[in-house]
Amino acid sequence: MSMVRRSSRLFVVLLATVSFTFCVRAEDAAKPAAGDIKELKQVPAELPHDVTLGLLNNAGKQAAAMKGTDVLRTKVEGRMATLKFKIDRIEKDDRHGQEEPYRIKAEDTHLREGGVAFKVYLWVHFNLTENAKVAAMKKGGEITATGKVTVAKVSVLNGNAQINVDISDATVN
Repeated sequence: MSMVRRSSRLFVVLLATVSFTFCVRAEDAAKPAAGDIKELKQVPAELPHDVTLGLLNNAGKQAAAMKGTDVLRTKVEGRMATLKFKIDRIEKDDRHGQEEPYRIKAEDTHLREGGVAFKVYLWVHFNLTENAKVAAMKKGGEITATGKVTVAKVSVLNGNAQINVDISDATVN
């Protein structure tokens, strides 16, 4: 009888270990690679399902937006992004010293993720070395820029979900 109990315990421990190992490996496989961002749609794709569900629920939108911001700060901020977009506005970035670099606001983008319609706002802050290139650009033109994501956040305004992304120290490709 004692041998049967030990065998049963060993089997349960072995089964639990195999199950745990499988769960851990399945979670690792589900995580996206933290490479460069090539398209804006990759940003809302980082949001977990419970956040998108919360953004669909009127009572939980603000809490879901806060949680979504926390997720994007850990998964998106600090990554490099190379994005192609249309120019909505070009202006001097007056947050700096005497010589001011340019910044461009991209045309607003509408994306869907997990049933949520997001309005995405993108600001690209350029390196000073890019001033001559950016100054020659016009509203409505297309540009591809590469820089580091410094802001990625989710918010809700008038019941609508939005994502704000800032790219800094950008260069024109």
